[in-house]
Amino acid sequence: MSGGVRDDGRYRGVIAMREYVWLECTACGDKNYRVQKETRGANRLDLKKYCRRERKHTAHKESRKK
Repeated sequence: MSGGVRDDGRYRGVIAMREYVWLECTACGDKNYRVQKETRGANRLDLKKYCRRERKHTAHKESRKK
């Protein structure tokens, strides 16, 4: 370990700022997935994931659970 870098690539003493967000289907509105996301300087997630209600892959956008 040299220069403060650990074996797994992370820096010692630096805690990664992560939070959980939900991925909501844009077709039906179901919140199907919960994923971790980096909070510093991250854009909103927009992924194609499988929706059980629609029975196909649809666009899922990030939403916060309310």
